[in-house]
Amino acid sequence: MLGSFPSMGGIAGSVANGAVRNCANRGLIANQVKENGLTAGIVAACYSNTINCNNYEQVSATSGSVGDVVASAGSSAFCPSISGCTNSATVNIAKDASPEMATFVGGAAGDTQYAAALQKCVNSGMVAEESSAQYNQEQPRGPIHYGRPGCRLRW
Repeated sequence: MLGSFPSMGGIAGSVANGAVRNCANRGLIANQVKENGLTAGIVAACYSNTINCNNYEQVSATSGSVGDVVASAGSSAFCPSISGCTNSATVNIAKDASPEMATFVGGAAGDTQYAAALQKCVNSGMVAEESSAQYNQEQPRGPIHYGRPGCRLRW
């Protein structure tokens, strides 16, 4: 899927209420959104639990939060769980923007707000971040965002 959308996911752009279970993405996701988009292999904006989902294809974006499974998870009203999910593909953000724009990149989740839980997730894909701008070093990012307990990274 190629395009320029505020929320782009291989299964859904946004999910609230209920759960996303046993889904797989096998198609390229490339979002060319200009400002703070959400891009993911499974669900871009996730306000529900994501269980046993797998991403097998590259996910890339030009700004915002990018995750091979979930781009952004949680709200002040609901703290979701992302559990038993795997990623074996590359997640990449190529960003030419000001340092004030937040950027989150992760193999399982790009941004977990309000203490969303990552449990028993595995990322074996590469996490890449390219930029011509200097990032705010306080923004956490990595193969499995925030390194929550129960998650592991396989190189």
